[in-house]
Amino acid sequence: MSINLDLIAQQKERDMLRAFASAVSDIKNSVKLKELEAAIASQDSDAVVRLLGIDRTAFESVDDEIYQAYRVGGLTGVEQIGRIPTPLGGIAFRFDMAAPSAVQWIEKQSSELITEMVDDQVAMIKAQLINGLELGNNPRTTALDLVGRYNPATGKRVGGFVGLTEQQSGWINNARSELLQLDKKYLTRELRDKRFDSIIRKAIEDGKPLTKAQIDNAITQMQSRALKYRGDVIARTESINALRAGQFQAVEQAMAKGEIDSQDAKKIYDATGDKRTRLDHLEAEARYKDGIPIDQPFKYIDGSEVMYPGDNSLGAPAKQVIQCRCRLVTVIDFIGRQVRMEGFK
Repeated sequence: MSINLDLIAQQKERDMLRAFASAVSDIKNSVKLKELEAAIASQDSDAVVRLLGIDRTAFESVDDEIYQAYRVGGLTGVEQIGRIPTPLGGIAFRFDMAAPSAVQWIEKQSSELITEMVDDQVAMIKAQLINGLELGNNPRTTALDLVGRYNPATGKRVGGFVGLTEQQSGWINNARSELLQLDKKYLTRELRDKRFDSIIRKAIEDGKPLTKAQIDNAITQMQSRALKYRGDVIARTESINALRAGQFQAVEQAMAKGEIDSQDAKKIYDATGDKRTRLDHLEAEARYKDGIPIDQPFKYIDGSEVMYPGDNSLGAPAKQVIQCRCRLVTVIDFIGRQVRMEGFK
């Protein structure tokens, strides 16, 4: 039975996106607005962070999805390897999530991602408090800008800066300034909600200021779109990398147990090959078209190294890893049988 790697990857990406969105929604909807306003009024940024519950536990669901994607990747790798031939017949290889290398990868990846997410939130919140103060916003406005406006139809908050990075919140602050100043640069912003374009374009042409409600509505939708964009990037990058890592670990575990001879396994770099593919990755595909030993790294033009596309265990920078769509192809030569393992992309 063939394995549909694309369907597996799509499902784990959806699971990761759902976990991230749920974590952010819980933060926004569990806060007590009056308490948040009071902390903002006293200019106590640490209290604001505490009231919002910005810590590792807030993103436990994302942490869980990394574990699950890694496990699925490992099980997929085992299924691709199949029964390992021996002189007495064949043996079924099993994936071990408790193996030290597996535990180490999960702990490192989870720790780095969640720490980065928490640090991003703290930095963003403090920047937004300063921004609100400089603009002369009252505490309630600043609080709503952070957690979003309540939507009676859904019973939940929409928009808000929580979940965005400091840089992304800066984009939206600039967009608000453009709307206030009737600056047509707003109409070039990719994350804007184009349903408001006709109203905004007419206001710019007439030189008539937009109402506060019109600006708030446009910004709220832009915040929601920016949050979806960030969630997509996290879900795509982290889920696929966990799947790849688990799949690669399956081969490494088989070699560690002596069930696959490292001399009989090689890997090939397979770039996506479309107009969005990084030039470094196209070059890697050409350089490694004949394959290299499974335990050796691929090296990009800038000198960074990966054990498989999307890998950051050897210190590869974000520009080589984030949303990488390349694929690892592993070829194992068993006695009288060759296994070609297609990787996740």
